[in-house]
Formats: sequence, C-alpha cells, structure tokens
Amino acid sequence: MTDDAIAFHVGQLLTEFSYRLDRTDASTVHELFAPQGRYVIDGEALIGHDAIREGYARRRARGSRTTRHLFSAPRFRELSDDSVRLDCVLVLFAADGEPVLPSRPPLLVADVEDHIIKTTAGWRFLDRSLTSVFRGEGDIVSPMAASRHIPEGTP
Repeated sequence: MTDDAIAFHVGQLLTEFSYRLDRTDASTVHELFAPQGRYVIDGEALIGHDAIREGYARRRARGSRTTRHLFSAPRFRELSDDSVRLDCVLVLFAADGEPVLPSRPPLLVADVEDHIIKTTAGWRFLDRSLTSVFRGEGDIVSPMAASRHIPEGTP
C-alpha cells in the first residue's frame, strides 16, 4: 500500500471518529479502537472495547448533548504498512441540548497523539491521547468524566 493510500485510510478513521461522536449516539466509537486500544484524555484512560463502550454509555445517560469535534493539522511522525503515528489538533464545540444552540468559543483545544495500527478489521486506534491546551467555559463531558456529570436521580 502506498503512503498516500495509508494516509487516506487513516484520514477516513479520523473522520469516522468525529462522525460517530457528533452525528450518532457514540455507541459504536469503541469499534474504531483495537481490542486492547487505549483512549486517554488529560491522563485519564479507558482501555479496551468494554471500557470505551461503557464510558460513552455514561455520557449518553446524562442527556442530550450536541458536539462538533474538529480534528485538523494532521502531521505524520511515522508511517508504515501496518502502523501510523500522527499528531493533530482537536477543536471542540459542545453544549447540552439539541440544535440550534447559541454559538460560543470552543470549549476545548487539545493536542492529539495517535498510534493507529492495521488490523483484520481495518485501521484502528491502538492509542489515542488528548492533552488540553485551552479550555473554555462549560463542562467537558468526556467518556471518562461523564459519570461525574450525571444529574442526581438519573439511573
């Protein structure tokens, strides 16, 4: 596979990640990770499909949330036939409720480090690590933090 073809498939994975977070209920985001994949946000980790799936279930349980995850400026550090390491930037807009919502500055700007591997299921995240650089006003409701934001009385 050529470097351009690998970059295309990796770009599709990044796009699919955003799509599943922003346009679906995120219940299948775990499928984009290798079975032993790690998802880390500011040092808090979810490891493996079950943990990632449960994290997004907790996020959904807190109610309606509208998000747009914009990943940009991908920079490939390593690229081979079965492994890619890249850095990019996340700009996150998010608020509770259904669209149309008031426009505000980004809730988060983060540096992202990805290690992506080729599996029998296709290209998958082995490790996806986000580190906050700027934080706006409002709650960051990551799958790690979602349980801290579930309103009282919610099952």
